[in-house]
Amino acid sequence: MIKDLEEIKYRSRKEESKDYELSMKSLNSNLSFPSKLIYCHIPYYDSNVLVISDSGNERILIIWDQTWEFLDQIGSGIRGDIDSTFKDSSLNHP
Repeated sequence: MIKDLEEIKYRSRKEESKDYELSMKSLNSNLSFPSKLIYCHIPYYDSNVLVISDSGNERILIIWDQTWEFLDQIGSGIRGDIDSTFKDSSLNHP
């Protein structure tokens, strides 16, 4: 039962990450001036994650610590100051 529940959570995370149609292989660019790094537990993902501030590309990346799989990107990659969803927000040197 617990194993099945873990599989459901894992599949749910994978499906949500597909919404952005991004993966580590398909990101448009490499890290550019990664300025901050945080390792923490985020209840939304029910997992420990690595959060990387990619200042040169105006985004924040969330990576799953179990497989180093890309989970989410915060910021559109365009410099700005727009509060919105993860995908549509604009950051200024996060």
